[in-house]
Amino acid sequence: MQTTYLLHADTGLNLEGLVVEGIYDNGKRERLSVSADNILGFSTENVSEELPVTIVIDGKQASFTIKVVDYVIKDGVLTEVLMKEGEEYRLPTDVKVIASSAFASCSFNKIILNEGLEEIQADAFSNNPVKEIVFPESLKKIGEYCFYGCRNLIQLDLGHTQIKTIPMRALSNVAAETIVLPASLEEISSQSLLHTDNLRSIALPESLKKIGIEAFRESGLREVTLPNSIELIEERAFYLCRNLRQVKSTGILKQGVTGIMHHGIFQYCPDLSVVELPESVESVGQTLFSANVHLDVLTLGRNLKHLAFNALGNSSVKVFTVNAPEPPSLEIYSLPEQVEQVVVPKGALQAYNHKVDNESLRNSWGTLVGRMKENN
Repeated sequence: MQTTYLLHADTGLNLEGLVVEGIYDNGKRERLSVSADNILGFSTENVSEELPVTIVIDGKQASFTIKVVDYVIKDGVLTEVLMKEGEEYRLPTDVKVIASSAFASCSFNKIILNEGLEEIQADAFSNNPVKEIVFPESLKKIGEYCFYGCRNLIQLDLGHTQIKTIPMRALSNVAAETIVLPASLEEISSQSLLHTDNLRSIALPESLKKIGIEAFRESGLREVTLPNSIELIEERAFYLCRNLRQVKSTGILKQGVTGIMHHGIFQYCPDLSVVELPESVESVGQTLFSANVHLDVLTLGRNLKHLAFNALGNSSVKVFTVNAPEPPSLEIYSLPEQVEQVVVPKGALQAYNHKVDNESLRNSWGTLVGRMKENN
């Protein structure tokens, strides 16, 4: 017999499989016929874990309970939430996957996701007005555009999850001021945090290997700390981050790890004053900076081998530190337009002073003679 019903279902009690038996004083037992007229208490107007339903026949009665739920779930996949608004919504414990658009048209202040949930599919919460979401440790995967446009979601804590990738546009246009990422994270994909205007800080875990194209474009970030073992930062990753003031690096450089920074990573970040590139970076692409007039401190890591055309052009630097023991190769206009002081590793001063690429003074570390000194 059916004992679970959907909220606001327009069907009556399903009597198929219901068996009612009358037991009489003389010991006789008889199966009784039951119709809707014999039923009291059945309703799907409200959610209930145990709603009592009464059967009345010839003045005698018996009761059983049914369950009224506000969700559609099949094989662990939640496909629809039937209750559309409220203060708080808590997912049932048997949900493994939240399907695309499952929370479409829903309006809850707080949503608590269940332990055991492993995946949230694309667009599941897109443009939802939710203010707070509690994530479980069991969560392993989120889809593209998953939380796109959640403009009331002011805090996003994924720190206890097992997520490895933030996919394209998953957190784009989210209003969060702080975002906590899990220690398991390996990739922040293209435009995944695009237009996060209110974002002020984010800690990138040491496990992070890749930051995709325009991943943080036009975010409100004020500072970023990059892991020293990062392998790839793609084009315009921090493009138009107008509040960005400081970029530093942290963590241990893992053996054998090499990194590449593509072009235009920090273009149009006019407030940048401190930039410290990760130790893993061997190559820096074209026009790392643009419209960055004054950098107080610029530090290049010890593994750097090559600066592309105009890599550090369009910038002036007060203190320019190059930690590579061998002078990185240069292309035209690779170096900053103006430098007040250059610091190179101890014992490397002569090598830098005599390093000339392509027999062009514009490509020569030697053009900085007189402003170089060795690190103590």
